[in-house]
Amino acid sequence: LRAAASEFAKTNYHGGGAQNKRVFPLAAMSLVAVFGGPGEHGYGWHICEQAEAKGLLPFRCLCGYRGSHRLHVVDSAMSQLGEEGETCAEVATESGICFGIAVLGLGARFPFSEFSQRYDGSTQTAVFMDGKIAG
Repeated sequence: LRAAASEFAKTNYHGGGAQNKRVFPLAAMSLVAVFGGPGEHGYGWHICEQAEAKGLLPFRCLCGYRGSHRLHVVDSAMSQLGEEGETCAEVATESGICFGIAVLGLGARFPFSEFSQRYDGSTQTAVFMDGKIAG
């Protein structure tokens, strides 16, 4: 995941060229291990597109991870919990809870503070759709 994100960041944000949305392998088991099942999470949202199309609640999955899923990872600590400019660590100190990308534990070298990803369960692949460079 980190390698794919770094490659996406390098080719789309440092190269100044056209969007390069490179597909990378991501097994369903790995998707669930990192992002959990569909629903609202501390990091953002995981949506099964088939359930969404039927108007079901966001925690539902009708495809059994064989269809399309969207993930939106946000740094909500600054926008929802903290004062402008507070870091997630500062918010966690005050509230005991840290929301946002830090919940995923992707590490300091992960290039994004926010990102969107599309997962295709039929091929067990994913692609980064966009991202906000950390820092």
